[in-house]
Order: sequence, then structure tokens, then C-alpha cells
Amino acid sequence: MPSLLLLSALSLVLGPYPQEARPFCEVEILHTGSDALLVALAASGNSRLIVAGGDEESGLLLRSDDAGATWERTSAASRLYALEIRADGAGLACGLHGVLLATADGGATWERRTLPFAADQWLAGLAHVDARRAVVVGGGADTVLARTFDGGVTWTDGAAVLPQTARRGGLRAVVFVDESTGFASGNDGLLVRTRDGGESWTLLASGSTAWLKSLSFLDARRGFVGGSGGAVLATEDGGEIWRALPFPSTEKINALLFLDAERGFAGTMEGTLWGTLDGGATWAALHRGGEHVTSLRIHGDSLLAACDRGQILRAVVR
Repeated sequence: MPSLLLLSALSLVLGPYPQEARPFCEVEILHTGSDALLVALAASGNSRLIVAGGDEESGLLLRSDDAGATWERTSAASRLYALEIRADGAGLACGLHGVLLATADGGATWERRTLPFAADQWLAGLAHVDARRAVVVGGGADTVLARTFDGGVTWTDGAAVLPQTARRGGLRAVVFVDESTGFASGNDGLLVRTRDGGESWTLLASGSTAWLKSLSFLDARRGFVGGSGGAVLATEDGGEIWRALPFPSTEKINALLFLDAERGFAGTMEGTLWGTLDGGATWAALHRGGEHVTSLRIHGDSLLAACDRGQILRAVVR
């Protein structure tokens, strides 16, 4: 359980500092050997880390089999925005120009997949529903929602199952909390929910006009979403009612990760890593480094944050 150790470290940082805080007890910067923007991060097993990103011209996947000491690079056709690997080693990565990649061996090798829409679409989020089903979301001229029912081998255009008002503007993130319940977010406060594994989606009233980039759900009822202008929203009833949480900055929240109803983290475009110990009522700046913080993940007893310039922040919890 990393949570108890992480709480101890955060308590040292957050205790007497309601708005500003010293950095973590120890923050290590992992250098991947790349100067590219790292946008998504995943882990496979105890020591394998995989990050995805790139620039406007080309994308990349970086893999470390020794917990970040050394890295191997795989090129992709375009910048990658999202990455997810299941416990069984099956995974997906997606990004600009409709690029979709699949792995069956925990990220050691990747294969290109074909999607049923124009190549000028961008893909920003993905989520596995179960071993056979997954959803990819994005946008372009219209909102993109693609679905697979065979583990990612073939894909179908599923945008028609979205509410009419959600079919334009684009979706930025998607998450499934179980095999039935999922949520997706996008531009102009857009939030939608499915309760049948993605067969149909319902529009939710977020009460926000923010660009909603990141979703973090604890279960089918309790969740958080973060976005532009320092927007952080919370629900305790499956998305029927959302309340805005106070956030001490108007920085754009790229990544949001809650471990439970009290402890959470936010990473911003401006390079700040924030933490809360009271469910988002108060936040403290844990690290300011100038790099874009784009993705957050717990791996073992550490918090990992993917950043710009090929860097990963690792908060070492002792």
C-alpha cells in the first residue's frame, strides 16, 4: 500500500503550509535522453516504465526496464497523447493524425492500428473497458469516439452513440471505473457518462465552461475532473451534481490524480505539481520546475510525473 507512505511524505510537506510548500522530501528527475514533450506515462510490472509524447513532426515511445535508469526509444508517426497498459500486458497509445498503436507484451513492441475516420483527427484519450473492449476519444472537425470489441485489432466509429451536443468540439479524456460505467470530458465543460459499457452516453451538467482535460474516479459515484483556469470539479453521485473546488491558481490542469477522497495531486501546463490532503479544499505547491506536467501515476511507493524536455519527476517516498 503506497498510500500510507505517501501520506506520511505529504504530511511533512503540507502540514504547516496551506498555500505554498517546500518540495517533496526528495524529488528525483529522471532523464530519458530525449528533449521531447512527454505527455503520457504507464507502468508494466515492477520495473518497466513507458512514456509517450513527441513534437509536432514525430512521436516517440520510451521504455525503461530498470525503473528509469536507462531508456530505449521507439519512433511513432506523430506526437502521442495517451497511453494505457493493462496488467496482462495489452496496451494502447494514441495521438495526432489518428495515430493508434497497440502492444501485447507490455510495451516491448508496438503495431499500428487502422481507425475508421480521416487521418487529420487528433486522439487525446483512451481507456480499456475490459480485455476485449476499449474506447478512444478525440476530435477534429467532429468529436471522435472509436470502439474495439476484439482487444484492439479492429475498430468502429462510435460517435453516433454520443448525445448530439457532444458530437462537436472534441473529447479530451475518458475513463472506465468498471465494465459498465465510464466518463469522458472535453471542451467547454463537456462531460458525458455511460452506464452500459459505452453502448450509449448521457450528457452531464458540469456547470463549467472550462477545457476539461483530466479525469480521476475512485468508483462509479465519486470522481474529480480538472481543466483550464484552475478548474477542479468533484461529484459524489456519479456525475449528476458537480461542485467546483477551490484551487489557488488559474494554471491549466493537465493531470489530476486522486488516491482516495482526501489525497490528490494536480499537474499543470505551467509546471507546478500541487497536492491536497483534504479532498481539494486546500492545495499546496509541492514542486515548481518550469516543465509542463502532463501526466501523473503512482508506481510502487512513488508518484511519477511526465514533463517537458524528456523529464520525469519522481517523488521518492521513504
